[in-house]
Amino acid sequence: MKIGIIGSDNSHAAAFAKAINVDKLAGFEDVQVSHIWGMKDDETQEKVQKGQIPYVVTNPADMLNQIDAVMIVLRHGGRHLEYARPFLEAGIPIFIDKPLACSTVDARKILELANKKEFPLTSFSMVRYDSAIQNLKQNLSGIGKTWTGDVAGVITPNANEYGGMIFYGIHTTELMLEIFGYGVEKIYATHRNDNTIAIASYPNAVVTMHFMGQSSYLFSVIVHGQEKSLYQAADAGDYLQQSLKRMLHLFQTGETHLSPSQLFEPVAIHEAIESSLRQAKEVEVGKY
Repeated sequence: MKIGIIGSDNSHAAAFAKAINVDKLAGFEDVQVSHIWGMKDDETQEKVQKGQIPYVVTNPADMLNQIDAVMIVLRHGGRHLEYARPFLEAGIPIFIDKPLACSTVDARKILELANKKEFPLTSFSMVRYDSAIQNLKQNLSGIGKTWTGDVAGVITPNANEYGGMIFYGIHTTELMLEIFGYGVEKIYATHRNDNTIAIASYPNAVVTMHFMGQSSYLFSVIVHGQEKSLYQAADAGDYLQQSLKRMLHLFQTGETHLSPSQLFEPVAIHEAIESSLRQAKEVEVGKY
């Protein structure tokens, strides 16, 4: 299987290519990142060298007949629809790095194109698949009924350059969805001293989201149950490998683990956060 990468501006391009081409991810030795395209030659050449990628194209569409799947990893989610469209229309299996899009309008268009062609598409934050987080998820049954909890993560000072808070805040949002599930109905958000707090209301639970503007690289979750509370940081250090396994499994089998509505919800939550901050009131989360 040959994979193309769109977007050499993202460090993930080198990380993905190195794990596949150089380190030979176990179980996927027959997979190769064969092509790459980027906006800047120096960034592209850096990723070529680190990931041992054999072919550079001057136009993303030049990959269409050369690859079996594609990764869209441009840092700005607002560009994902534009650069994913040719591959969506060609029906090529696709991974779109976080976030899927920066607006629900773009997210809906991406999902509708994928649905029309009936081919596998996925998008996710890698933080949610850190083994420490997955182990926590598997051990929640012993804490009793879960009514509330907290998730926390860093946001970057250059977020506005890449589409706003969703650029890095998506990690925290998807961490919440991984542990507490989908179906957030309403959001209330407030902002102080580079930190944003959002209250996510589920039908039968409420979760506090902490987006920290002045913090080290840390993502964590606290789950409060009737019997006890559990804390876990996303610190196993294997999120890249765990995420790649899910991504490549999709490319090889067509089996997706996230539905269109689940892909849409993180974008809708961030749109609701931005709306709540502007209006200073609780707002509803859009649905797919």
